[in-house]
Amino acid sequence: MATLLRDAGISSERILLDEASTDTLESVRNCARILKALPEFGDVIVCSDIYHIPRCRWLFKLYGVSTISGKVASGRSQNKASRWLYYYLREWAATPWDTLMVLLSPVRS
Repeated sequence: MATLLRDAGISSERILLDEASTDTLESVRNCARILKALPEFGDVIVCSDIYHIPRCRWLFKLYGVSTISGKVASGRSQNKASRWLYYYLREWAATPWDTLMVLLSPVRS
């Protein structure tokens, strides 16, 4: 993702990396912590495939971070319908699970 941002003209100094996360919830949690440690920040642009953006944005909202959807080309044409269905079903199951994990976590900052 950092390479795509640099290729789009974003300077490396403006790109903050989270290299510790292994899943979406960890990534959102870590990114929210990084952002909240900054003196100020605006809306976060969430860039992912179309099926994944709603869960990402929802989790950021739970952590108190305002987001907007980035304009990213869909990967739908590169996957079979069965694979795409799997992605949507995974998001359908993961969203309430991740929500519960956020709500049950002792610290939400």
